[in-house]
Amino acid sequence: YGESPRGRSLGGSAASIGAVTAEELRDFHARYFDPKRMVLSIVSGLSLKELREIVRSSFGALEGPAEVLTPTATLPGQGPAELTEPMEKAQVALLAARVLGPREEAPPGLRVLVDVLSARMALELREKQGLAYSLGAGLRYVPGLAPGESDFGLLTLRISTGAENREQARRGILAELERMASEPPSEEEIFRAVNGRWGRELMRDLSRIHQAYRIGLAEHLGGGDPFDSPSREVASQRSVAPERLAELARQFLLQDDWIWVQAGGGLQ
Repeated sequence: YGESPRGRSLGGSAASIGAVTAEELRDFHARYFDPKRMVLSIVSGLSLKELREIVRSSFGALEGPAEVLTPTATLPGQGPAELTEPMEKAQVALLAARVLGPREEAPPGLRVLVDVLSARMALELREKQGLAYSLGAGLRYVPGLAPGESDFGLLTLRISTGAENREQARRGILAELERMASEPPSEEEIFRAVNGRWGRELMRDLSRIHQAYRIGLAEHLGGGDPFDSPSREVASQRSVAPERLAELARQFLLQDDWIWVQAGGGLQ
């Protein structure tokens, strides 16, 4: 993300946090904690009348400035690229990412491809080879921030392992990408991978804090009901043909524009 807002650490650093003054914090709060820029989402067993009174008493006096803040463009850079961050650790983390087009351009089955790839990585690299502390493949769509900026997709691969296993882990990831294109998954693999992801998402939605998060995020992004029944979508994903996933693997996985990031030990 370079010098754009997405490239900055939300947590800051010891140096940047130590340099912040009380006056700067008050100024930041006054500028950004504006009701017009905030979404309050509540999941509760209380009545709507009770909740309204609580919100009015807690936030009714909150006011914000008339200043208009315009975000800057935040599209990430394209690969190929290699980034390395040596650290004094016994472990190393590898992350590979590809920047994709907006969600509306994503072909049906892409999410399933990522689900199956993640399951295969776990079986081969963690269970069989014992390489990984944690690993997986992911796909997410990041909303644009600047006016007129569209969303974009991020296809990611990650693995954390011992520093001495770094090259073996990277070779293993690349082998799994190749295998997705040459060995299409079985229908059972597809079924298990899709069910696994939906099961994890449904489990997260059982907690009220996550329900509130989903509601607030949907409101912020201008989406619909985040809890619409997923049964139709799940059925559609389960029916994706194995040969179609092999085609998508060749289109989205076997490319030379990956951005590779390595951080940890053994990189000096």
